[in-house]
Amino acid sequence: MITVYVAGGIAGLEPDEVTSRFNYLQEQFELLGCQVKSPIRGKIIDTEVEQRYETNEIIDRDLWDIRNADILIAVPSVKSIGTWMEIFFAAHEIYIPVIVVADNNFIRNHYWVRKFASKIVSTMDEAIEYVGAWYL
Repeated sequence: MITVYVAGGIAGLEPDEVTSRFNYLQEQFELLGCQVKSPIRGKIIDTEVEQRYETNEIIDRDLWDIRNADILIAVPSVKSIGTWMEIFFAAHEIYIPVIVVADNNFIRNHYWVRKFASKIVSTMDEAIEYVGAWYL
């Protein structure tokens, strides 16, 4: 069974938007027979300023999940620093395929994104179809 790590911007988004995106991707990849890990797994997503979790608690688990994944799907925004770090780690440190979902031309055409993405697609559905056709 292939494990997919789903990365994506969280900062600045409403909690419902974050959970619906991650839940949609999880459901779709599970329908393909994949195991799915995401950075929101088991977390309370809210807009409070107070830190609910320790920095190392978050990062260590995310890195653990990426190390144990076969593919990383990333839905980054321009300001999603954590997602960019996850992309770099997956592609450069552990050499797993990275599929970037972006309809923003600045992101799609950026040299660093083009260097470290195995594939760049415009929509989440394209990413799901690509993984199903190319890796399963």
